[in-house]
Amino acid sequence: ADYARKLGFGRKLGIDLSGEMIGVVPDPEWKKKVLGDIWYDGDTLNLSIGQGYLLVTPLQINALTNIIVNDGVLMVPHIVDKIVSARDERIIFKSRPKILIDTGLDQKIFEWIKSAMRTVVTDGTARWGGAVYSCAMAGKTSSAEVMGRETHSWFTAFAPYGSKDKKSIISVTAIVEHGGAGSESAAPIVSEIVEAIFSHSELKTAKRNIWKKRGELAKEKKKRPQDIDRVFTE
Repeated sequence: ADYARKLGFGRKLGIDLSGEMIGVVPDPEWKKKVLGDIWYDGDTLNLSIGQGYLLVTPLQINALTNIIVNDGVLMVPHIVDKIVSARDERIIFKSRPKILIDTGLDQKIFEWIKSAMRTVVTDGTARWGGAVYSCAMAGKTSSAEVMGRETHSWFTAFAPYGSKDKKSIISVTAIVEHGGAGSESAAPIVSEIVEAIFSHSELKTAKRNIWKKRGELAKEKKKRPQDIDRVFTE
């Protein structure tokens, strides 16, 4: 739980939008207070893989992705770059770079994680749904279990992988509620957005390609269920 909070979970990140949620990072004290129950070893195991009582927002997952890209550092996220007066073009507001989190963790840890995320796209669960051709992308799929219903589909990614210029790297995160495995619904969305940005194509083209890719994945799953199910299982 301490490391989860250190990486931006269970707190507001200060984005310039109203209604930001902090989510839930459970620990023994939280469970005793909220549920009136003790903490079990199984709760620790569930938390370690992002399951159980943990609640996070897409922004927090995207922030974690940025922490990985920036070797342990997160800047305050902004939607607005600046606000200019329509009357006299005076700058009313200008966002300034500000460090929100500095984990202080060894850079080698993040280099290993980035390499592992690249493997997810090249040889792992996102090698079909997360395919990108205009640049090298790295990412992580996830399937959040929902009792009695289809899982939530998650995918977060950054590109281009291996770039030494951190300012040239983008990160994209998507969740599809009850969308199945991460590679099945969320990965096609993220991959097509990244493709559109780096190939300078229109977003409406990306939207068409998302549905096309999801359709192709569904067909492949029927053709080769044993092979595809292995990819779709996180």
